[in-house]
Amino acid sequence: MDDKGYSLNMKKYILNGKKIKNLNEFFQEFSKMINSESSYFGKDMDSFDDCFFGGYGITIPCVIIWKNSAVSKKNLGYEALVKWCQEQLDKSNYLDENGLNYLMQQRENAKNNFGVTLFDEIVSRILSVKSRSNGKINIELILE
Repeated sequence: MDDKGYSLNMKKYILNGKKIKNLNEFFQEFSKMINSESSYFGKDMDSFDDCFFGGYGITIPCVIIWKNSAVSKKNLGYEALVKWCQEQLDKSNYLDENGLNYLMQQRENAKNNFGVTLFDEIVSRILSVKSRSNGKINIELILE
């Protein structure tokens, strides 16, 4: 462990929340953070997820240190989730009726400032990598 409590054998990535004002800026900053020469990881939630599971992109094991995360949390709140859900619905970007219902419910909840925000969704995706990979992929997330 180093003096901040981070595992020494893990690659460290720093994400600056002050530079994230919307979802597209999150993707761009995330892509820059992992030094991706392409904008692939700055495209959508699916390509963001591929960064963890596609065998390229982020170095595993790693710790992502999200500095100024409170700024991102504010900017990626309920309003941002409503916008994202609506974009997915407009593009018919869902697998089946369950996906459609999920997006519609998330959108309605967010309109009422209830439930998860877009920030929560992003954090959940990062934190769930280990369980979704059956423990094979170790990623820590530290919100500062």
